Amino acid sequence: MATVTLSFTLSDFGWVPLEGLFPRVRFVPTDAGVQGSRLMPDKPVYATVNPTTGAGTVTLSTTHDILPSGVGYRIQIDWLMNPADPEPKYWAEWPQVLYLVPGVTDLGQILGKEVRNDMVYVGADADRSDLWTGFQYNPVTGNIYQRIG
Repeated sequence: MATVTLSFTLSDFGWVPLEGLFPRVRFVPTDAGVQGSRLMPDKPVYATVNPTTGAGTVTLSTTHDILPSGVGYRIQIDWLMNPADPEPKYWAEWPQVLYLVPGVTDLGQILGKEVRNDMVYVGADADRSDLWTGFQYNPVTGNIYQRIG
């Protein structure tokens, strides 16, 4: 069991930070979980975001060894349009669940990649260590590989 500190940059599609809009980025677990002897509720974890540059960081538990299998994070972002009104008016959510493995430090390294331990990759190149699935099966050799860590 481990935690990782992820870094990212928050901006609009013109690569402009959301300065003055007080953005919040939260990582919401998809379920309560157990990691070793640690019992964790599905309470959101908020990232720290620099309002001028958009640079952000968040420290989260890895998900490859959380029970029940398949627990990950939903990434949610909200921001203000008027600082005088404290309620967020706009929000966005990353459309996929985020799964984390040890050693990942940049959010761009992992978004869009499957890292659940109950997934199986099948292919003639199934001994590749860069595939983040739990098991790999090579139908040519008959070998089964398990990702560790």
